[in-house]
Amino acid sequence: MIKAEITYSFIDKKLFESRMLPYIFGCGMFYTKMNPILKLKEKEKRFFTSFIVETRTFTQFVAATTGMLRFSPDCILEDINIIKCDKVESKRLPFKLEEKYLIGAILKPAIFYQESVKGIIKYAIEHNFDFIKDDDASEYSKEEVLQIKSLIKCPKYLQKITKLSDAQSEWVMVVPWVYGWQLLEESCKIQITASHCASLPSQISWSSFVIFSRLAGASMVIGADTKFDSTWNLTEILKVASIKIEGVPETKIILGGGINPQRVENVLQSIKKENYKNIGFAMGSWIANEIEKTNARPR
Repeated sequence: MIKAEITYSFIDKKLFESRMLPYIFGCGMFYTKMNPILKLKEKEKRFFTSFIVETRTFTQFVAATTGMLRFSPDCILEDINIIKCDKVESKRLPFKLEEKYLIGAILKPAIFYQESVKGIIKYAIEHNFDFIKDDDASEYSKEEVLQIKSLIKCPKYLQKITKLSDAQSEWVMVVPWVYGWQLLEESCKIQITASHCASLPSQISWSSFVIFSRLAGASMVIGADTKFDSTWNLTEILKVASIKIEGVPETKIILGGGINPQRVENVLQSIKKENYKNIGFAMGSWIANEIEKTNARPR
């Protein structure tokens, strides 16, 4: 069971009331008796409203609150405040990794057989990285996944999966907006799982995405960085990642998108040390450029 206060913003009040509300409360477009009377606040030419939603399961909750957004195209799911929910079953990071910020590298399978990817793995191992994230492993065969895994000795291999049987690693990653929130929820119960933000709809706020991921049990949430996405508010996101919700574990936000050592240092200086346990960084193109520069030097 999940009970939460949901906040939406929108411009077209009639469209929101006739399309969104009836489906949120499970009644259908023409049945409106169960719909709440909206209490509206207006800000910057947008209406804001909040009301209580209760569902039996997590996947029902996601479907009810987001499933009909396409029929109210100016509507945004702004915020989710969990009032009560069942205890979330989740495989957690080892304690020593839960209590520190993480550093990881990013691979792209399309260039697996090029030296640059092997170089990224080598770099990550030599610099004691915590994980290596594989962005597009859904196209791999089982043999290729095991071949990549065999190259990754010390860091954890964060393998992308599209179904539970894909998993060949202790750490996996799911893109819930593509492969389903149910897959993410089931994976989180049996292995350390990251929720990836790819294909995040523009009508879903970052904070809502993090709450959904926490309710599924994700140990990590792969997000953007302010330098990559101006709508990303790190202070707000870290608060959402760590806010106490009974029965729901905290999560760790992994920043990607143009991350380099200087950016890591700047971010760490901008946040409180108590938030280090809720953050991590994934570097890809910067490492590849460093390897390229090293290889270009005269020997």
